[in-house]
Amino acid sequence: MHEDGHDRAQGGAQGGAQGAARDRARSGSTERRDTPALALLRRGADGLRPGLQPDGELHDPVFAEPTQYATAYYAYVNAVLASHGARGTRTDATGGADADDAARGLGATLAYLVTPGRTSAASSFGRALGDVRRTSHNDFMWPPALRTLVLLERLGHDVAHLAGVVATVAVPGAFAKRPPNNWAAVWLLGEQLRIRRGLSPSSEADVDAWLAPFLDPRAAERAGADLEADGSPSRTPRVDLDAGFYREPGLSNSYDLFTRYHLLELLRAGYAGRWRGALERLVATGLRRSLGVQLSSGSLASAHRSTGQSWTLGAQVAYFHLAAEMLSGSDPAAAARAGRAAARAFVALASCRRADGTLSPVESVLPAGERVGYEPYTADAHYSSLALAFLATAVDAGFTGADAALDEPDPAHLVEPAPLHRAVVHAHGWSLHVDLAPAAGYDALGIADLTCGVGRLLRFGGQVHHGVDDPGAHGAGCACRLPLALGIARRDPSGAIEPVAAMAPVAGQELRADSRHLHGRARAGTLDYRIDATLDAGEVRVVEALGDEACSLLVPYLRDRGDGAETTVRLLERGLRLSAHGEALEVVVEAAVERAVHLTHGYECRHGHAGLVRLDLAGRGPVSYSLRRVS
Repeated sequence: MHEDGHDRAQGGAQGGAQGAARDRARSGSTERRDTPALALLRRGADGLRPGLQPDGELHDPVFAEPTQYATAYYAYVNAVLASHGARGTRTDATGGADADDAARGLGATLAYLVTPGRTSAASSFGRALGDVRRTSHNDFMWPPALRTLVLLERLGHDVAHLAGVVATVAVPGAFAKRPPNNWAAVWLLGEQLRIRRGLSPSSEADVDAWLAPFLDPRAAERAGADLEADGSPSRTPRVDLDAGFYREPGLSNSYDLFTRYHLLELLRAGYAGRWRGALERLVATGLRRSLGVQLSSGSLASAHRSTGQSWTLGAQVAYFHLAAEMLSGSDPAAAARAGRAAARAFVALASCRRADGTLSPVESVLPAGERVGYEPYTADAHYSSLALAFLATAVDAGFTGADAALDEPDPAHLVEPAPLHRAVVHAHGWSLHVDLAPAAGYDALGIADLTCGVGRLLRFGGQVHHGVDDPGAHGAGCACRLPLALGIARRDPSGAIEPVAAMAPVAGQELRADSRHLHGRARAGTLDYRIDATLDAGEVRVVEALGDEACSLLVPYLRDRGDGAETTVRLLERGLRLSAHGEALEVVVEAAVERAVHLTHGYECRHGHAGLVRLDLAGRGPVSYSLRRVS
């Protein structure tokens, strides 16, 4: 929560507009309009409200039962709406119906935390039959519970009974994970909030001890943490302060962001112990990494699980806004970049709102029942609530969403060495992300993402797959899930085609980049793979090679994100044109095209249903092609 109300000076590009809004509020103006961010928060919350039960639990719209931490985060969202007097009939001086919903949701949340043996809410969902499995996710309930309690108290509600229950929760015994797991960063923040509220038997020394495994490899080893492929403890800290990166198995971009966000929030919640200096440093280095892995569309670069969830967009809004606020005095240039990044993430998040008002948990607006792009643990109630909760925190800290979202004016790049082997280059509104150590089951070798600018919906990547992985129905060894990416494929004389995207790299990857150029090499099976790319104002030029092999170019594209504007494909003599949403892109190859094959079904990604164009090219050796923004 923003402990000082709206009087704290705002960092980044948001300051002027927010200051004017605060002045209008102080003047007692009777005309009060929702900011874009508050309006999105309201619409998203109202979209979920039909699933709210009389006892305060939130039920999923597809599975009609509670899911994971949905109730806790939804209660917090309602508490923020009550606190900010969103336009409509649900609020009054004490929060009205929004506060009522928040209080009931908090009561239901606490019941989970203090009832031993209570059946856990649904946590994973079979794709074929919609069957559910249950795992305790109590860890995620603690910060929203504390924040909801404090907001209700500020609204003048009698929370003495709820506060008494909060004081009885056993920490960390009520939770499933221990540091340095990313789940533990969540309950650790909640416990710091409880300490601040004066309801906890824990002390700052306890928080120091819980933080140690995140920052000290020896403490992590004593805690039994492992990270290496063979299960042995890693000698590298889970939080790499130089790189600004939280490492966990899979090296996910999403849970790096998730964990760093909660560690940043520890500082805002008043933590001043042994690790304060390290966490302050992490704000600066972590911001640098987050700026590097945010694509020009506002999305998070694809890497392992959950990067396709819309909560990563909400988390970016909150993280960038809060980082801008914290750095506005010491590093105004970084704060300004963070403010612009928050605006881009907000545009991407707003594009996830369906026509019925619900916020999709992935970056499409397809109906919830289709579950396109959903991982097995995804359901609307908990992941849409989580996305809204991150946005609620930003709103409570003064984020309005009113500033124009702009492409970054200057080229930038991020190259991450072993074990990540990833690079992202940004210039002229383009972002190109190359991954030479893809996570099996999630990522493709080669071009992982290519985006064309803020607000543009045509893009490439986003973890495209053919087929779905449903171990509950088929067994883990039988699922069909072929990873695909924009890039070349080996074509042998028999007609068989092997995408680079599906190849397994071996040791020896090399990545280099500067402001507009990227070079990468990897050994893919028995073949040497090479990629060189240059970003110019109107186009991205790419050269890929698999030695002297005959090749095809694969172009998986976003066909239908559920907004009624399907992408149209027109084949050209040496490529194709994609058109949707008033945007047009061309993919043009230098070699002659011997055959073009267009397949439209069986593919999906985090952005929706996908299609695939395969261009079989004449000749052998390196393939040169370009992507051009036509409109």
